[in-house]
Amino acid sequence: YRKKRPELSGTVTFRLTLNPDGGVAEITTVSSTTEFKAFDDSVKNAVKRWRFQKIEKGKAIVEIPFTFSM
Repeated sequence: YRKKRPELSGTVTFRLTLNPDGGVAEITTVSSTTEFKAFDDSVKNAVKRWRFQKIEKGKAIVEIPFTFSM
């Protein structure tokens, strides 16, 4: 996306629900200033595959902002 739109910048914030094994159970977009939904969705799909540290009990919910700039 950055090759097609080098001016692309902004912040996308996601809310992730993490499983006890560290996998992402659910991810939602909280906010975005990129004005480019296809880019936001691409980042979201990549983050969905991430693994975090194992959680001792239950699930965890975190919000993570990603800032992109030129």
